[in-house]
Amino acid sequence: VSAADIVHTDPGSPDDKCLVSNPGIESTPLSDHAPVGRGHARPEVYPSGRTVSAMADDREGVVAANRRYWDRSTPEKMAHGSYPLAAFRAGESTLFAHEREEVGSVSGRSLLHLQCNNGLETLSWARAGADAVGLDVSGESLRVARDLAAEAGLDAAFVQCDVYDAADALDRRFDVVYTSR
Repeated sequence: VSAADIVHTDPGSPDDKCLVSNPGIESTPLSDHAPVGRGHARPEVYPSGRTVSAMADDREGVVAANRRYWDRSTPEKMAHGSYPLAAFRAGESTLFAHEREEVGSVSGRSLLHLQCNNGLETLSWARAGADAVGLDVSGESLRVARDLAAEAGLDAAFVQCDVYDAADALDRRFDVVYTSR
């Protein structure tokens, strides 16, 4: 789904603020495509009622809205129990088997994790031997990631910026660039 496929519907509806519209396919609620929970969120709608596609012309506004959402919701999501914290704290990887298989061995390789959120996957890659860097727009998410890294004794770097600014924010190249589910 691209930003161009998302259209605004009812600004007063808390459940179906946006629809995904694909040519030749009946429009369906965005919630059918992006379930709320692990790594997914409904887009914030501007009070002005502008459409999501119109917001694409205001990248800074969209990034700021996304940052506010994740800064506000990260503590709630961490407290909710929707992340595999117990497994991570027990030394397990939070990565799916198919992710590890597709990426292969990362031991001794540099890895950039885009939109790393709370860093669990970034830290799982670090635990697997990667020189891992997580990048996210949310300062609150990165605070959680750094706390988890310290708690687990794992070495990973975390950088706050929008993914579109990653090349400018990072002065290095990576062997692997990963984004989670």
